[in-house]
Amino acid sequence: MNSHLVTRACHRYAVALAAALASALLLTAPITAQAAATDSPTDLSSSAATALPSCPASTLCTFQNANYNANGGTRWNFPWSSYPHGTWFWIGSAANDKISSLYNHRGWTSYFDKNCPANRPDWDYLKYESANSNLAHASWPSFTTVNDSISAIALGTSTSTNTFPASGSC
Repeated sequence: MNSHLVTRACHRYAVALAAALASALLLTAPITAQAAATDSPTDLSSSAATALPSCPASTLCTFQNANYNANGGTRWNFPWSSYPHGTWFWIGSAANDKISSLYNHRGWTSYFDKNCPANRPDWDYLKYESANSNLAHASWPSFTTVNDSISAIALGTSTSTNTFPASGSC
């Protein structure tokens, strides 16, 4: 067989395989960048152009449904003045595993965990004055969805994004 034809066939196969893999990657990658399943959280902030909801100053506002309850749902507020600072706390049975959008209307970072007690690797953060209108597009570092899976929150005391908060009441 002509070696030139074999080389061309292999090249076409390699190009087709690369194109297929690139397409698969685009279809499976969430809007929020995924980190490796390590102790490296990702930013839950979304760049989506959804209008921000009303939320009291110095408060983390969480919403039962996407788009900040645009079609109805419950809102749970976590004001700075009413919750512990820099430590994990359970969000309560009403909000547990039901949060689908977030607005961190605070000057500092807020942290989230899939479990209570909070543990690694499933923790993430939302920077100060940031929001995410649809957590269905966000993943924990272990690659599971954040939507309807938050159980613990920590209201940070700085703009740091890489500090795992203390155990607190979880």
